[in-house]
Amino acid sequence: MIAAGALMVTLPGCLTQNVQYDVPQNYPPSIESADTALFPLNSLIQFPSELEVDADGGVTTLERLPLELDVRDPNVAQRLEYRVYIDFDSDTPMLTGSAPIPPNPPSVLREVEIFVPRSFLEPEGCHRIEVVVSSAFAGPIGRAPQTQGDVATATWWVISDTDGMNGVDARGCQL
Repeated sequence: MIAAGALMVTLPGCLTQNVQYDVPQNYPPSIESADTALFPLNSLIQFPSELEVDADGGVTTLERLPLELDVRDPNVAQRLEYRVYIDFDSDTPMLTGSAPIPPNPPSVLREVEIFVPRSFLEPEGCHRIEVVVSSAFAGPIGRAPQTQGDVATATWWVISDTDGMNGVDARGCQL
C-alpha cells in the first residue's frame, strides 16, 4: 500500500502535456443555378415582362422576383449565411437582406430560395442583384468574409422598365 502511494506521488497527473487536435479544413462554398431556376445565374432579366406568368383567369405579375440557387459546401455541418445586395456601392453599402442557410448533412447541397420584392428594383434602369455566401462575415453589413477566400458570389442583372414605355438600354448594364 505504501509502495502504491509512493508511485502515485512520483507520476505526473497527465500522460501527455501538449494535446493537439486536427482542425478540419474550411472549404469555401460554391453557388450554382438550381435545376428549377426560372432565372439562372448571370442571366439578364427583363422586368416586369419576365415576371408575368399565366394564372387562372389570365396573366398575373409576380410581386417578388424568385431566385433559386444551390449552395454546395464540403463542410456539411457548417453554418452558412447569405447576404443580398442590390446595386452594391462600397462607399455606401446597403444590405438588402440576409438569412442563415441551415446545414443539410450528409449532403453538401443546400437549396436556397430568395425572393426580391419588385419595389427593390426601382427606379427604372439597370440593376445588379448579388448574393454573397460565407460561413462568417467580417462586419454586420459588408461583403467581406471573416476568413479570406471563404466566400461565393452569384449575380443577376435586371433591366427595370416598369411601365414598358421608356425602353431601357441593356448596354447600360455592366455585364
